[in-house]
Amino acid sequence: MWIYEKDGYININLKVDAEWRDLWRKTYKAVLPAYHQNKEHWNTVILDGSIPDDVIKILIQVRYLVTVLLILKENLPVSMPSAELGNRHRYWRAKASKLSKER
Repeated sequence: MWIYEKDGYININLKVDAEWRDLWRKTYKAVLPAYHQNKEHWNTVILDGSIPDDVIKILIQVRYLVTVLLILKENLPVSMPSAELGNRHRYWRAKASKLSKER
């Protein structure tokens, strides 16, 4: 995540999974291909008030959770099942999907 000011607004660059990238860009005009980063994997979220706070929180939480899950998964003993981690990941993706459909 990268936070900066541009054109009088706070911007947040968030890494996104490819299947969600275009959904967020189509749903909100304030979500654009990332400024100064790989536009295929990153979105810029402009905090101009047009995106509800709960959606911004979900975007950040999903990315944070994916990062944590990847770190945990890399450090799991081979004998430990990662099903619980996968369930949490699916939960946040479903929550983000539901919010985007409500908008």
